[in-house]
Amino acid sequence: MDAALIAQALADFLGLPVDQIQARLERPPRQDWGDVSYPCFELAKRWRRSPQDIAAELAATLPSGTWTASAAGGYLNFAWHREKVLPGELRRALQKGVALPQTGTGKTVVLEFGSPNVAKPISMGNLFPTIIGHALSRMYQALGWKVIGINHLGDWGSQFGKVLAAYHRWGQEEEVRGDPVNALYRLYVHFHAEAPRDPGLGREAQAWLQRLEGGDLEAHRLWRWFVEASTDAFLSTYARLGVTFDHVWGESFYKDRIPDVVQQLRSDRLLETSQGAQVVRVGDDIPPCIIVKSDGTSIYAARDVAAAIYRYERFGFDQMIYVVGAEQTLHFTQVFRTLKRMGYPWADNCHHVGFGLIRLEGRKMSSRRGDVVLLEDVLDEAVRRVAAIIDGKRPRLKDKARIAEVVGVGAVVFHGLKNQRMRDLEFNWAEVLSFEGETGPYVQYTQARIHSLMEKAQFQPQQFFQIPEPWGPEHPVTTLEWELWSALSGYENTVVQATVKNEPFLVARRLLDISQSFNGLYNNQRILSDDINTRIKLLALSDHTGQVLKHGLNLLGIEAPDTM
Repeated sequence: MDAALIAQALADFLGLPVDQIQARLERPPRQDWGDVSYPCFELAKRWRRSPQDIAAELAATLPSGTWTASAAGGYLNFAWHREKVLPGELRRALQKGVALPQTGTGKTVVLEFGSPNVAKPISMGNLFPTIIGHALSRMYQALGWKVIGINHLGDWGSQFGKVLAAYHRWGQEEEVRGDPVNALYRLYVHFHAEAPRDPGLGREAQAWLQRLEGGDLEAHRLWRWFVEASTDAFLSTYARLGVTFDHVWGESFYKDRIPDVVQQLRSDRLLETSQGAQVVRVGDDIPPCIIVKSDGTSIYAARDVAAAIYRYERFGFDQMIYVVGAEQTLHFTQVFRTLKRMGYPWADNCHHVGFGLIRLEGRKMSSRRGDVVLLEDVLDEAVRRVAAIIDGKRPRLKDKARIAEVVGVGAVVFHGLKNQRMRDLEFNWAEVLSFEGETGPYVQYTQARIHSLMEKAQFQPQQFFQIPEPWGPEHPVTTLEWELWSALSGYENTVVQATVKNEPFLVARRLLDISQSFNGLYNNQRILSDDINTRIKLLALSDHTGQVLKHGLNLLGIEAPDTM
């Protein structure tokens, strides 16, 4: 039961790209409408007819074979002929494994994600851009895209003037060398605590920034030390999450390209003076994009413009995606419009993928106040709690420490990905680590249960191929079997949709649906039946379920242990 068959039939009939059709296929709004729906509302706009009329016409004229087409409420619905479809589709799945359409073949996507600020530790506030970007990287790659992952470190600009000023005032070299990131962060917080009482601090920070941008040797020596120490700490945390990058380039990487950007803007007569600053007007609906501040120093918008130009010249990307908080929406709108005004048509292929906030006990974290929770501390606590659960339930489990690490880290990642990225996340330990409900451990445990079942039964896929009629008039597909297969068969299309929409939560939700459907079958039908045909077909269905769960967890950047 491959939704791609329906997508291809519709594409042939409508003359539209098959991947565009497949991305719009969904579950019917009502269960009694069928198994797959194609909403006709977009066609209604194009054809200037009601979606109900279009759906009815398509239902009457589309060729049918393995499905029956019907129309309801503006949706074209397809109901599979279950006993005819399921055996062949399951055989195909067992032979090919999880086979995603390679819609990105020959295309390149540049993904900017992670992007922590140097001289600050990686906090829970950095969780979203890291895990969303990592999941998108894996999803695009799985669909055939060439993915260039870039960690755009915040290693330049006004914050560094503050860190340098704070170190010059209060810093101790021995303390910073012993614990660089946390020591520098304490200095940064101390700066913001003292600044309201000491106006001279702001002037010192500005002076240090000008020295840094002007090439002052002492400023550069301290800056280089702070950046290298911070980067080492970042990479350690990323390794624990399984996150890698093709390039780790800070804002400073592009600073030497800013003069060329300024010169081009001047040559194109796009640069204007506003209150002493150099700006580009990008529309009447938003403020102008500041390129150079009134004191002559650059601002991060200029560095982002320079970075985008460099990346296109180097990689020739088809898309560039910035995984950055929703509060930066205005900034990226200004940057993209500036690029467009500079005459770069590829600016239309630059996209900001925003996300909400992570709150702990209802509180928003603030790095300036020092009110942050370190991501490493959260991962450590998750692993500790999982280890305690294992000791209580399976004290003799082999390799307990590794499994606790995999499940604990996976629980934190899944919790961050299971909802739409624009929703704020309330971090609650009981919800994060539950082995029941909508959690990572629940999906991991389901996959491990299936692995154990396969080992116990010593199942081999060829056993299923030897059954001539696993389902038929005398052995109809049960409701539980069909519910599981419906959840499984929608997986490939879900990955396509999730990638088109840059929404990893769609994959996480699909994995939860599959896990719930499998456990419903497991608890209500005897998989290791005495009837050999029933036993083998249910084992075959279970085997494919395990493959899909493992594949999906991998796309989300989560390991799937075979034992829990």
